[in-house]
Amino acid sequence: MNLNSTKFKQTEIGEIPEDWKVKSLGEVVEVKGRIGWRGYTINDLRDSGSLVLGGTQIVNNKIDLSKPTYLSEEKYLESPEIIVKQGDIIITKTGNSIGDVAIVDFDIGKATINPNVALLKSKENINSEFLYYWLINEYAQNFLKNGSSASAQPAINQETIRKLLVVFPKIDEQQNIVSIFSSLDNKIELNLKMNKTLEEIGKTLFKSWFVDFEFPNENGKPYKSCGGKMVDSELGKIPEGWGVKTLKEICSITNGGTPSRQINNYWENKDILWIKTGELNDGVIFDSEEKISKLGLQKSSAKLLPVNSIVIAIYAAPTVGRLGILKHEATTNQACTGLVVKTKYSSYLHVYYWLLNLRNYFNSIAVGAAQQNISKGVIEETKIVLPTKRIIENSKLILESIWNKITQNTKQISNLSLIKDSLLPRLMSGKLRI
Repeated sequence: MNLNSTKFKQTEIGEIPEDWKVKSLGEVVEVKGRIGWRGYTINDLRDSGSLVLGGTQIVNNKIDLSKPTYLSEEKYLESPEIIVKQGDIIITKTGNSIGDVAIVDFDIGKATINPNVALLKSKENINSEFLYYWLINEYAQNFLKNGSSASAQPAINQETIRKLLVVFPKIDEQQNIVSIFSSLDNKIELNLKMNKTLEEIGKTLFKSWFVDFEFPNENGKPYKSCGGKMVDSELGKIPEGWGVKTLKEICSITNGGTPSRQINNYWENKDILWIKTGELNDGVIFDSEEKISKLGLQKSSAKLLPVNSIVIAIYAAPTVGRLGILKHEATTNQACTGLVVKTKYSSYLHVYYWLLNLRNYFNSIAVGAAQQNISKGVIEETKIVLPTKRIIENSKLILESIWNKITQNTKQISNLSLIKDSLLPRLMSGKLRI
């Protein structure tokens, strides 16, 4: 559709095309919640059965059932008005995740909601997927997150949710808009699944070679199970010719720092990536939420780390032990420790997987009253099994091919997300017509 031919009208939320409508959310959907007297207790929970959806099941605007909760059949049937069906939308009403939104885009089976979320069921003339994209745009998110009551526990009630204004075109244009966002989301989801598979392949290979010691011997057979000689070490039996060192012997290890936020010059130019622990997700890192200036780097304890450095979180269990691999030089805050692997000893991916395997150990030894931390010293003194140069080089070829694909996919995810973010406000306001 030619935007030049589109006439606009002024509404409560700005200019929109003349043929679009503005209505309250309560006019276009049914907003349901769990009635207080139909609440449930721990005694109503089960090991299997009917799913209960709450805020913890919303992750990155998707339904995540990796940590499911189940309710008794009796309690499930007691509230038929909040039985969840494919196409329904849930919104978090309480807590720090208030306003989080997800659409049930698959056949979920038997499911209901807990008291902390609202359930939206679309009426005629509005596509539930279109509504979902409206709810994640900036206007709707500001309304939901700023509409909470002033209390220790932020909360938004169903009546307030019903007052949210919704802008929408005719159903065929809604479907066209949905098709664009769905294609972007599907490609992002495909890349995420590919990365997850690749990550599992990498973990499996590392465990086989460097934990179970079943790397290929000179004849291509599994070393340990085919009688490869094992010798004693301070970390137990290891293959003959292998050794044990501390991480400080094979890596340059530094802590990060934070430039003073009172000095604008340290933050204004945004020359250098500055990583925080919340950005560590056991993957590659190309960018950061915040950046510092060269002056900020010079005037603080932050250190510039090169590409392929490993960053590990050392503060606040269970964040302790989370990892990142830099694909752009960067600095970090003091809650992170950076490791630059000396290539004459090992590869960065060998050290990465070794640290990944120690995640539970690091969390078990984290100490502190307000928050449980480990120190740079703990990382430095951590012991690592070092294979022969041949095994390191052979594993490096395989692992780097895996991570090159993960890196490529992650870049594409980032680019697709930027495209989606730029299109969302324009398509959802009619500034761009299709």
